[in-house]
Amino acid sequence: MNHLKFLMRFRFIFFFLFLSSPALQAKVISVLFIGNSFTFYPQNPENPALVEYTKHILQNQSPQDVFNFDYVTIGGHSFEKHSHTESTLNKIKSPFDFIILQGHSTDGLDLPTWFLNQDPNRGLQSAQKAIPLLISLVQPQTHILLFIPWAWASFHPLVKSNSPELFFTPPHSRAGQKWCGNTKLEHQNLIDSNYLNHLIPLFENKKMTPLFIGKNWFDLFSRSSFVESDMFNPDGFHPTALGTFFNALFISNIISQASVCHNSYIPANLDKTKAAHLQKLFFCPPL
Repeated sequence: MNHLKFLMRFRFIFFFLFLSSPALQAKVISVLFIGNSFTFYPQNPENPALVEYTKHILQNQSPQDVFNFDYVTIGGHSFEKHSHTESTLNKIKSPFDFIILQGHSTDGLDLPTWFLNQDPNRGLQSAQKAIPLLISLVQPQTHILLFIPWAWASFHPLVKSNSPELFFTPPHSRAGQKWCGNTKLEHQNLIDSNYLNHLIPLFENKKMTPLFIGKNWFDLFSRSSFVESDMFNPDGFHPTALGTFFNALFISNIISQASVCHNSYIPANLDKTKAAHLQKLFFCPPL
């Protein structure tokens, strides 16, 4: 009889320890997206595609966990505009686990006067002023993922054109040069180097990981059969559903701290073969 009681007690203790295991305890992970149309394309601000895709990938990756998502995605918004937007300021100071922070696609670039006359609240100098204000509101425990965008498509009108207003003039240090450089590689390098040299140092006292999304797009075109029309909307700068899926995989890879190589979620509107090939190419180790 004592032997039976011992076995029952042992089973109870084992069962309790099993249920108490950290591996089985659900984590609640909160994620905030601060962005613009690069976040919501090819959907809309009320149902942003990058948020939706990331949520499904993470839920598939960690079904035992609970993910809470929020977002402020306003078309055309730069770091500067977000720094004056009430909804952004209210949400960014909340205790999120992760914040995906994304500015305008030109926020990593020095811009000729013509661009700034169209919209003075964008470009490198504007971003340098706005980012410190935004991140001063972020909670110490929050991990910021800095979204560094891609160079526009080669068929975009402002990339193809050689109109004089698209060139820097004296006394600018780049006088005579085109705003985006002469090649797609030069355009991407301008964005990445300006983030590295001028914007990333602003996060010195914050928990931050830079996401060189644009560099990964460029690498994709360089080493595979994927072409610009696979990733770019016909307007030449917004992402297609496949482009946004690619971005969501990178973000999910960081948040989950585990490879998304075998994650089975693919948005219903994508060619499953093409999406799976993209996923395998970038996120599965070569055999």
